Order: sequence, then structure tokens, then C-alpha cells
Amino acid sequence: MEKKISNPDGLASPGGRFSHVVRITSPKTLVFLAGQTSSDSSGNVVGKDNFAEQADQVFKNIEVALASENLTFADVVKVNMYVTDMKYRTQLHEARSRYIKGVPPASTLVSITALAHPDYMLEIEVVAASDQ
Repeated sequence: MEKKISNPDGLASPGGRFSHVVRITSPKTLVFLAGQTSSDSSGNVVGKDNFAEQADQVFKNIEVALASENLTFADVVKVNMYVTDMKYRTQLHEARSRYIKGVPPASTLVSITALAHPDYMLEIEVVAASDQ
């Protein structure tokens, strides 16, 4: 697989937090993960009213889902992040940087009014590209 990252002239600098364009060339398989929340494997909300704990659980859940397809965060090409309040943006980026290293994937961050459970503070979905 060839993965080309670019930040074209004419677009604002992403500041190292995301890439504007990710191009995948080759016969890859794309793997789409449903939005992951801060529920543990038993379905209990982790970190009620604690954004940092919820963010860490979300990324752990994504890691588990990726591993089930023999993938890692290095295979992620797109991230969509939904938060209930932008005041948590710094904490989100801190958590994200612990899991997503190197050249960042194309990303979107959206503030929304609510998620599927009233205790959820964020939800993240990813797309990964696989050789398998």
C-alpha cells in the first residue's frame, strides 16, 4: 500500500494535528469502525463526568477493534471525533497523541449537543486501510 499525505497550498496549515488529504493507492481493504464510546467490555460507562478518562477508554476501545482485524493506529487513514463540548479539545488531543503517532490521518472534530447515552462526552469513529 502506498499512503500519501498532503496538505495542499491554499489550505490553512493543520498544525500537525491532522492531514488535509490522505490518498491510498493499491488494492487495499478498507476497515470501517463504528463510533466508539467510553463503555467498557461489560457496557458500563467509564469516567462519568471525566473527559480525560472517557477519551482514554474510547482510544482503548478503538485499539481493541483495530487489533481484531490485525491493525494498529498506524493503519488509520480517517478519524471523525464528536464531542459534547469543545472545552475538552485540549484533553482530546492529548489522549489522541498517546495513541496516534507519526503522520496524522485525515481528521474531523465536531461539537454536538448529545450522544446515544447521556453520560457519553465523546464518540470517535475511524477508517483504516489493510493489506489483508
